[in-house]
Amino acid sequence: MKRVAAYLITALLIASIFPADIYADSSASGQNQIAVFLKPDISVKYYGEKKLFKDANGRYACPIVYQGRTYLPLRGISGLMKEPIAWDKSSKTVFIGKSMANPDKTTAKVYTDAVETVDETYNNIISNSATEMETAYLNQDVIVMYDFVIKTYQSEKGETVTPILYKNSTYLPIRAIAAMMNEPILWLEESKTISIGRFSHADGDETAGPDKQSRIVRDLNDIFDRTEALFYEATSKITKISTAKTLKEKQVIAESISKDYEEVSHIAGEVSDWTKFNSSEEVSAYQEVKAFVTKTEYYLLLLENVAYLAASDEDYSILSKLFFDQALDAQNAMNNARSLLSEF
Repeated sequence: MKRVAAYLITALLIASIFPADIYADSSASGQNQIAVFLKPDISVKYYGEKKLFKDANGRYACPIVYQGRTYLPLRGISGLMKEPIAWDKSSKTVFIGKSMANPDKTTAKVYTDAVETVDETYNNIISNSATEMETAYLNQDVIVMYDFVIKTYQSEKGETVTPILYKNSTYLPIRAIAAMMNEPILWLEESKTISIGRFSHADGDETAGPDKQSRIVRDLNDIFDRTEALFYEATSKITKISTAKTLKEKQVIAESISKDYEEVSHIAGEVSDWTKFNSSEEVSAYQEVKAFVTKTEYYLLLLENVAYLAASDEDYSILSKLFFDQALDAQNAMNNARSLLSEF
């Protein structure tokens, strides 16, 4: 649903004065079309070793990002976990480990060839590619079981995060994978690396950060990272809407931006009223992160309105200056917050 805030109505009135791994049918029930991002610039490490993954088609597959969460292909997950995988079409169940066909998983196939360990300096065509927006599907009816135990992953809002189908391959959120493996997970901003398992000093000084930082600073970094991801994802989506070929494509983009807005609104609730801090430096960092979240929330609200106008084939050029101002305002707040967080 399109939301129109008071500030946006006012802006419109002012502006009017001035001239200006599992195969499935993507049309099946339970699947909603969504916009995702291919993120070849994100690296994945397991116990300090850099990993490359392959999808169900045997092609190298970079991580994909949806609503600030990173996903990996199921077949690559099989290789990483050293567990077999199976798909039961009748029950729409992904089996990791034990399955109905192979209750003794020791005899089942593990896709060890779907994950590769490469040298730290390794670069291939995937990692040199640009971020791209692609169409995928939410597999809301799919059940994931690990050794016959149903596994679910909850978002920060308490909502169930479902598998994603992209080019006939099923993707699962990487945090859910780490949880199934009972392994810690860490995001290294400087190197854009997701590190699973024991973190070595070879991963960089950032690995030592969480042990030195207070819980407040770690939470602020998490909120900052999630908000930053939503800012860039939504911005990328809105730039694609002008080149979308059909109104249906525009509608998908608009709905995706609407989800991003809901996500950042939830983050704004998380950071709205903190009172306990260990130092004045933490207070300053909190204020800057909160300002960044608030400005990003306003910005995404504007993008949502622009997107729905475009999806209705209506003129949205009147919002161009407001769009630019809000984007610049949010980005300045982002830089201020990043600068203070980097001091911890």
